[in-house]
Amino acid sequence: MADGVITLTLTGEIEYMNPAAAHILNCHPKTVLGKHIDRIYRVVTSEEHSPLVSLPHLALSATETPPPPREVFLFNAHSKSTLIQESAMHLKNSKANIRATFIRMLVTSHVNRCNTPFGTKKLLLYNK
Repeated sequence: MADGVITLTLTGEIEYMNPAAAHILNCHPKTVLGKHIDRIYRVVTSEEHSPLVSLPHLALSATETPPPPREVFLFNAHSKSTLIQESAMHLKNSKANIRATFIRMLVTSHVNRCNTPFGTKKLLLYNK
């Protein structure tokens, strides 16, 4: 699968989303353009599944260096979670002013939840 790419305005609205990002986030790019990233992008830690401030939000609040890449679970509405590595960088104009933020998502694996007679189980489905 290709890397998901999203470009955000300085206020967090989606300017661009490639087809891979739309697939990862389970949405259509045309329906989310201009919407705030927090409406479709929710992540939790890969260890404790605790809610995290999204990397896009952290990157937008960073004035110099964006936060380092990290691995997190991204959840969608179909009980499917995706383990992704997310990274961010600033896009600057010719005067070195931050113009936008670029978010990259690389899928590591998918996790499906299924009900069995023994309870709910997690199944890791690797893409590699």
